[in-house]
Amino acid sequence: MLFRVPFQVLATSKQRHWIAIYRIAADKGFIIEGDFAYFKRIIDDMQISNLPVPLKIESLQSSIKDVYAKDIEDWTDDNLSGKKLAEYEDIKKCADAFAKIVGNNINTK
Repeated sequence: MLFRVPFQVLATSKQRHWIAIYRIAADKGFIIEGDFAYFKRIIDDMQISNLPVPLKIESLQSSIKDVYAKDIEDWTDDNLSGKKLAEYEDIKKCADAFAKIVGNNINTK
């Protein structure tokens, strides 16, 4: 199963945090890159109804472009400034935290 990690990990506080969760899921091979319907089905199958910010697949799909369309190892903040840089740093921080939690849970199984 994709997310055998604590539920609290998915307690995103901003819609853009779904970019981070999607990116790690794709990079770790839990989902097929670009298969947004499958990603949504996995999240829906978790039957989490009380997330602070539920996944909006249309928002996610339109956000996976430019730097976010690349493997996280290839992300860079080059040419970003102001609001775009702050958003990038927020998403990257979330992705790094989620990747660490996923890695810790995969390594302990």
